[in-house]
Amino acid sequence: MPSSKLASRIPHSAGETIGQGAASAYNWTAQEVIPKVSQGAASAYNWTTYKVVPKVKQTFVSAGEAVESEAVVAHNWTAEILTEITANETLLTSLMAEAKSNNIWTKIIIGYYILINVICFLYMGYDKIRAMNGEWRVSECTLVYGMIDCREFERLASMLFKSMFLGTYTSLLKESPTVCTEYWVNWFTIWGQTNGNIPNPASVVDNMNHMYYNWNASFNVYMIHGGTNFGFMNGAETKAAMTTSYDYGAAISENGDITPTYKAVRSWIQNISGWPQPPLEIPANNPASNYGQVTLQRIGANLISTLTQIQETCQQSQDPLNFEQLDHGYGYVLYTTTLAAGGKNLAAPNIRDYGYVFVNNVYQGLHTNVTLDGVALQNWYGCGINLTKASIDQLASNVINENNGDILPEKAASTPGVFVGQFVASTLQDTFFNSTGWGKGQLFVNGYNLGRYWPTAGPQMTLYVPKPIIQQNNTVLLIELSGAQQNYVNFIDHAVWSN
Repeated sequence: MPSSKLASRIPHSAGETIGQGAASAYNWTAQEVIPKVSQGAASAYNWTTYKVVPKVKQTFVSAGEAVESEAVVAHNWTAEILTEITANETLLTSLMAEAKSNNIWTKIIIGYYILINVICFLYMGYDKIRAMNGEWRVSECTLVYGMIDCREFERLASMLFKSMFLGTYTSLLKESPTVCTEYWVNWFTIWGQTNGNIPNPASVVDNMNHMYYNWNASFNVYMIHGGTNFGFMNGAETKAAMTTSYDYGAAISENGDITPTYKAVRSWIQNISGWPQPPLEIPANNPASNYGQVTLQRIGANLISTLTQIQETCQQSQDPLNFEQLDHGYGYVLYTTTLAAGGKNLAAPNIRDYGYVFVNNVYQGLHTNVTLDGVALQNWYGCGINLTKASIDQLASNVINENNGDILPEKAASTPGVFVGQFVASTLQDTFFNSTGWGKGQLFVNGYNLGRYWPTAGPQMTLYVPKPIIQQNNTVLLIELSGAQQNYVNFIDHAVWSN
C-alpha cells in the first residue's frame, strides 16, 4: 500500500482520477467515459479520427488535467514524490493495478497519452525499463492496450511480444487485430556517433518470423526504403542533430540499392508456404558515376561579405531576435551589432545552436549569447539569409559568368567562406559528394540544397546526389563554416561512412 505521505496525492490529490476528471468536465459518470470517448465522441462532436486525440488532449488541459505535462500537474506530484514512486516497487504495482481495475483509460486516446507516457516512463523511468532488459511488468504497463516500443524491439523482442500477443493484449482486445504499426529495423544516426547503426539481417528476419508465425500479427517495416534529409530537414535529438542521410539501414538504401537485409527479407517471404505473391527477380542496382575532382573558387573576401549578397529579411531590435521572430524557418541568420572599443571577453552562453563570431568580417571562432565583459550587447540587426534555389543560382553565376572569383591555392580554403566550382557530366547518373578534407557546411548542386556535410564529426562522409539533379553542366556551391584543408571536392560512385 502507498505510504501515508503519498496516500493523499496518489492518484487522487485533486479528489478525482484523470478519467473521473474528464467525466465531470462533461457531466459524464465514470461508467460513461469509455463509451462516450472511445465510441461516441467522434460522432457526437463531429470529430474526425485524426482530430480525436488532439481534441481530447485539449479537453483535458482545459479541464485542469494537463495531459501535456504528463499528469504531473494533474496529480500535483513534485520531483521528490516522483522519485519515491519510481523507487517503490510495491507502490508501482498498486498504481498499475488500480489503473487497470478502474478501467479509466481508453485504448485509443487516454491510453496513448497517459498509460504509455506516465506509467511506463514517468512511474518506472525509461532508463530503468531498459536496464531491466525486458523483465518489467509489460502485462500491466504499455501493452494493456497493445502499445509497442518498437525502437527497443530487437533487444526486448522475446519478453515484449510474449506479453503482448500471448498475454494481456489478446485477453483484453479479443476482437482487435494484433498489429505492430512501426517495426523499426534500425534507428537514425546523429552527427558524432561512433558506432554505426547497421542492422543484423538475421535478427530482422527472426523478429518478422515471430510476429507472422507465432502471433499472427500484421506489421509495417520502418524503414523499408532509406531516405535523405535534404536541405535543413534533418531534425535532431536532444544531444545532437541527425545526419543528412536517413538511410536507416533499410532493406533498400537511400539511393535505391539492394542490401543484405533486402535479400534476407526476400528469402523469408519466398519461403512462406502458400504465399500468393512470391517475390520477383531482384532488380539491378541503379548505376552511379564517379565524376572526379572539382576545383573551387572563393566567392568574395569572406563568408559575411558573400552571404550579404543574398536576399535578406532583416529587422532592427534592441536584443537579438530568434528565428521565429524573424519569420525565418531554417538555415542561417546574420546578427550584427557595434562594439565599444576595449572589450576583451565575448560570451554567448544561451545560444541553442552554433554561433560563428566575426569582428570586422574576420572570423573569431565558435561561440554560444552575447555579452562583452559581462554586459549584454544591444542594438542588433538580424537578417535571415534566404537560401533559395534562385538566390544560390544568382550567387554562383556572379562568379562563373563574370569570372570574379578568387582562384585558391591548394590550402586557401582554410577560413569560412562560400566556394563554387563546375563539372561536366557525360552521363547523367546518381553520384555522391565526398566531404573529406572539409569542415562543416551546406552543399548545393545546381541550386538545390542537398544538406549538411560534417566530416570532422562523422560518421557520414558523403552526401547522396540524385540523378534528376545532375545536368550536363553542373554548378557546385559550398557554404563552409569552419574552413577546409583543400581547394577541391570529389564526386564518387558510392557512399562512405567513417565507421
